[in-house]
Amino acid sequence: MNTGHAWAHPAQRMLCWFWVACGVQWMQPTPLCFGVAMAALWLLWRTPRRLWQLLRRMRMLLLAIVLVYGWSVPGQYLWPHPWSPTHEGLEAGATQGLRLLGVVLTLQWMLGGLSRERLFDGMYVLAAPLAWLGLDRRRAALRLALTLAYADRLLGERPGWRSVWQALADGREWDVEAPVALQWPPSALGARQRAVLLLVLLGVIATLLCLLSPFPS
Repeated sequence: MNTGHAWAHPAQRMLCWFWVACGVQWMQPTPLCFGVAMAALWLLWRTPRRLWQLLRRMRMLLLAIVLVYGWSVPGQYLWPHPWSPTHEGLEAGATQGLRLLGVVLTLQWMLGGLSRERLFDGMYVLAAPLAWLGLDRRRAALRLALTLAYADRLLGERPGWRSVWQALADGREWDVEAPVALQWPPSALGARQRAVLLLVLLGVIATLLCLLSPFPS
């Protein structure tokens, strides 16, 4: 993200990702396939190793989603036997798998190029409603930013499950390359940044309304 633009802010990228994550739940299979393919091509161009890591680690989860839907959704049997999966179930499972893959791929876009400091800036802006509830949004934003940064690094390092479980059981934290030097208070949003953020927020609200109020068939 080019922070030289007057309208650019990490909160906008994060809100855009949330918008996309909501939108993929509403997309039909054809545009969904096209969108996921474009996201995969973008990640293949930027970080091909990360794309193969994601696909390799998600393959069993995606397969499980397809199989669960295939044997649980009623419809026409794939072959004439009561234990056969259905065409409708396999199609629904493949669609849900594509939606999950689209969310994960776009999450990589959101994290790409954002340092922990920039993540904190964006989280702090988006956590503004917490202050209305009397909560410490600075602490919440810092924890969320560090969690995303650690999760992204964990994905790249491929530690064994035994070492991960042992670290969690011992209460150890994952090492970071450098200490987090946060600017406090974070830089205030400019007028253009507020305008762009408001437009994206209106798009998110419109998408959620469409999801909650589907068109009558």
